[in-house]
Amino acid sequence: MKYNVIERIKKFIDEHEVLRDYETYEQMPTFYRYKELDCLKSSIKEEYYIPFLINLTIMYVNQGLLYAKSQLTEEELKNYLIYFGIWWDEEEVKEMGFSRIDVYFTRKAKEHIKLFNTDYCRPIDCKDTKIYKYVKDIIGISEFTCYHSKWTDKYEDGSEEVSEFYFFIPKILEQQIKSNK
Repeated sequence: MKYNVIERIKKFIDEHEVLRDYETYEQMPTFYRYKELDCLKSSIKEEYYIPFLINLTIMYVNQGLLYAKSQLTEEELKNYLIYFGIWWDEEEVKEMGFSRIDVYFTRKAKEHIKLFNTDYCRPIDCKDTKIYKYVKDIIGISEFTCYHSKWTDKYEDGSEEVSEFYFFIPKILEQQIKSNK
């Protein structure tokens, strides 16, 4: 079976209606099932799964932005944001070689961007993250601002689960949105 990345991205963007005016934002996974990654085994070492998936996700973000530029008016484009996030789970990385990566998009960028740079989510230098060893060689990652979010879920049985997310917002969109306030 031939794997056509361009066709997959176009289908992905159309299926998820990345230009629809959602109430807040929409989130879509870069891949749906772990089984989808079986095709990587013959061509990519497991240690490169995360960089490969981040590269693929950057391609989704760039393609989504180009699609938006061709479909939205200039005024609508000022309030459009597309970016990606990595849910960091050390156990998942150890077991399967990768972690969940999602693409986020919204047509309410001015409201949405306020979620970043708060007590909940802070900009950080990507070099200071747990994921840096996976992203350091990815061309284009420097074009994104990295944000880190961490919280603890406490359960009735007394157990706790710490969740960490890294969000990568295209610097060009971030600057544009902040200057259009």
